[in-house]
Amino acid sequence: MGGVLTTRPVIQRLSDYMWLGNSRVLDENQVKRVARNLYALRMATKTLEEYWDSFVRPCHVKGCEHPRFFPSFDSFIDIHTNETVDFVYVKALQEEPSCVTFLAKKPAVNEDSGDEDHIVIKFVRRYSKKTHVMMGEQGFAPKLLGYRPLREEDPGYDDLVLLAMEYVEGETLFDRYRGDVLPKRVKQGVQDALQALNDAGYIFADLRRPNLIVRESDGKVQLILIGSVGRVRG
Repeated sequence: MGGVLTTRPVIQRLSDYMWLGNSRVLDENQVKRVARNLYALRMATKTLEEYWDSFVRPCHVKGCEHPRFFPSFDSFIDIHTNETVDFVYVKALQEEPSCVTFLAKKPAVNEDSGDEDHIVIKFVRRYSKKTHVMMGEQGFAPKLLGYRPLREEDPGYDDLVLLAMEYVEGETLFDRYRGDVLPKRVKQGVQDALQALNDAGYIFADLRRPNLIVRESDGKVQLILIGSVGRVRG
C-alpha cells in the first residue's frame, strides 16, 4: 500500500495481496509475479525521488487554505478563448473525504484591490460538455468556463476531467428545505429546467435535492448537471 498525509491519512492499495512465504514446491510463476511488482515499486520510488528533487514549493496565497490540501492542477483552458487560465484553491465545498468540488479564484493583479473572481473547480468522470454549455446559456446551470481532460497529460488519469464553472451564490434544495415540502415556485423552476433539458433530447438521471441549487440573486433553480445527463433514444 501507499499513503500520504494531508488533513487526514490517505491510504490506497498499490496491488492485491501477494503471498511472499515459502511454498512446498517451487512456484516459478509466483516468483516472477512478486519480482515484477517489487521491480515496479523500485522504479516508482526512483521516479518519486526525481519528482521531489525538481519540485517547486507552491505559494500560499493570502485568504486561501494551504495548497497542499488540494489537487496539484492549478489551471484550465478557457472554452471561449482557448487560453490558459491560472487559479488558486480557496477551500473545499464539501466536508466529506471524497470531496471533488472546490471553491477557487483567479489571482488578483493587486492583492489590496479586494477584487476576487470566484469560480468552482470540479473533477468528474461521466460528463456531457455540450449539454452543460447549452443549459448554462439558458441559465439552468452554472456556466461552464473551462474544460481540461487530464488523460491528455497522463493516460493514467483515464477519463478524469477538470471543470471550471461560474460560482453561484445559493443553496441546494437539500440544504435549504431539508425534508420540507418544496414551494410551488421552486417546483415550477425544477420543471422548467427539466423541460429545457428534455426538449434538447436529454434526461436528468439523478434528480435529487442535493443536485439542484436555488440561485440567491433571483431564486432561479439550476441543475448540477455533472455526470447525470443521458441521451434520449429515439
